[in-house]
Amino acid sequence: MYIAQRISHSHTLEFTAFIEQVFPLFTPVKEKLWLAQWQFIPIYHTTASLEESGAVFKTQHGDQPEEFWVMAGYDLQEHRVQYVRFLPDLLLTTIDIQCLAKGDKTRVSVTYTRTGLSEVGNTKLTAFTTEAYREQMAFWQHAIEHYLATGAALVGAH
Repeated sequence: MYIAQRISHSHTLEFTAFIEQVFPLFTPVKEKLWLAQWQFIPIYHTTASLEESGAVFKTQHGDQPEEFWVMAGYDLQEHRVQYVRFLPDLLLTTIDIQCLAKGDKTRVSVTYTRTGLSEVGNTKLTAFTTEAYREQMAFWQHAIEHYLATGAALVGAH
């Protein structure tokens, strides 16, 4: 009998940049600024920037299956965004991002929570280790720092 499994990991990033520079980088349109290979297809939105609760888009990278995303929450005043990413029959991922101003620095809390939607999805969760998550967050740190320093997107896997 299938019983869903769930794994959650959190990490804090810190950037020497004002929150007004950092927070927008966690939106679908602006992610391309720091990650060259990021591509998405808008499905539903009411603003060109997709900076809105309820925006829906999809991604597909290489030979990977399509993933559907919902910006479940977007709060510009609180500098908080939440995504729900759906990989049909496999995984449901919630991504919570909260930015906090610390003078001329910005601290960013990132929490990924993944739920297996099938036995195969539960099996895929085994790759979502603490070490794998730390590596992903180290890449985010490097890519965003690179963008903030150079104004150019980092080319590489994510």
